[in-house]
Amino acid sequence: MYRIHTNSRQGDRGRTYHLPEGDVAGARADLAWGDVYDVDERTAVTAGEIADEIWPSVPYLDEPDALIAAVGRELDTPVVSGDGDLTHPETKTVVEVEEY
Repeated sequence: MYRIHTNSRQGDRGRTYHLPEGDVAGARADLAWGDVYDVDERTAVTAGEIADEIWPSVPYLDEPDALIAAVGRELDTPVVSGDGDLTHPETKTVVEVEEY
């Protein structure tokens, strides 16, 4: 099961953690304000539908990107991302995305 952290506050960009040493405690502290959304079979089906709506055009939405897009759709909230696949114009035709 995947767990997606969602932001319930407008305008908060947070941080991205890609550190080899890892700062798990710091990451948890920075994400403590977020809500946890459990991803289930329904979300997986929604992710597949979104990928299908975009295909065969670019971009290719991998599993995490498609699940993130699905959570946004299920919560009826925009996805906030700097990821090139999620912010691609074709993705924005099927999912509300705010680029940062």
